[in-house]
Amino acid sequence: MLNIGACASSMELGFEHCITTEKVAWFSQKSQSHGGVEFLVRYLQEERFVIYPITRSHIRSSNLQNYRIFLLEAKDTLDAALLDVILELRVQTLALIVILMEEPTSTEVVQLLGNGADAVWAINEPRQVLRARTKSILRRSRGFNMEI
Repeated sequence: MLNIGACASSMELGFEHCITTEKVAWFSQKSQSHGGVEFLVRYLQEERFVIYPITRSHIRSSNLQNYRIFLLEAKDTLDAALLDVILELRVQTLALIVILMEEPTSTEVVQLLGNGADAVWAINEPRQVLRARTKSILRRSRGFNMEI
């Protein structure tokens, strides 16, 4: 698990350099992040989001309303712990929940979406696809969160 200010595979997580209030929570079940996840983190930082690695205890104790997106990096196969995390998040917030898996099966996608996830992405897709998916979900989330 990454801690705030840590580096992952030569990737600097510049928390203090961003001047935005838009926050992304990053929860990982893996000990080492996939290159696609590192790409998404860098891309979101370029879009002026602040990335906060979180743990299961943060989900229970933090004010989750402050986050716009939850990136959940899953193990290679779906497990009950991930489903529990999604349900805990969905009860507490309307923020986007994006699940990142290496090769999700259609059954896993249906189960994750049914439990409250907003998107399930194969993290080993080409980076231009990941960028396009991220732009799309950001565009939709900004539209839903606009004040009238």
